Order: sequence, then C-alpha cells, then structure tokens
Amino acid sequence: NKLPEKYNLLMQELTKTFVNGLKIIASPNRLLLTIVLSMLIWISAILVIYTLYFSFGFSLNLVSAFVILFVTMMGISLPSAPGFIGNWQYSTILVLSIYNINKNIQHPFASFFHINEHYILCASPERFIRKKK
Repeated sequence: NKLPEKYNLLMQELTKTFVNGLKIIASPNRLLLTIVLSMLIWISAILVIYTLYFSFGFSLNLVSAFVILFVTMMGISLPSAPGFIGNWQYSTILVLSIYNINKNIQHPFASFFHINEHYILCASPERFIRKKK
C-alpha cells in the first residue's frame, strides 16, 4: 500500500462504513421499503414545489418542479454554508431563470422553498421527539 498510515486507516474506515451501509440490500423487504419511502419523499417535495407555484403565480408544470428539486439537490451536494444557505438559492434561481420566471420573484421563491423544505422538515422531528417525553 502506497498511502501513508493515517490515510490508509481512513480509507479502511470509509470502506467499512460504505459496506455496512450496503447491508440494507441484503434484505429485499428493507430495500423495497427504502425505495418506496425515498420515492414518497421525492414526490412530496415535488408537490410542495408545485403548490408553491400557485402561491407565487407561476404557470409551470410538475416536470419543472422535478427539475427544480433535482438541480437544487445537486447544488446542495456541493460544499456550502451551514443549512445550504446560498447553494440552495443559487440552484433554484438557476432553474427559474431557465423557465423565464421574473427575476424579482426568483429569490423570494427560492428562499421560501428553502425555508419550507429544509428548516420546517428539520424542525419537525424535534417537535415530535419532545412530545413523546
């Protein structure tokens, strides 16, 4: 092995973590449940975006909502500030520009979408955890 010891150990740990993550595939029921839940999450996020269209007076279709979601998720996968601030807005505004949405409404839409999708969803589990105690 040509890597220094500390990098070799890091690579071994990353490989072990990756392989452990793949154990879900060993159970067909868990794999199916994971796929179904993932699809439901994406569909619900697309419907949220589509609903926001009505609030902002956009006349875009469900495909555009998928494009916004997909590009935004790719955008936030890049290194960013905590809470994806900046990357989320830029990615959303980029797609809205492609659809010729008025520039004056792009940032408010992107910010509202960000607050709605990220912060409300992040705060929700904490609220339910507190109720159980």
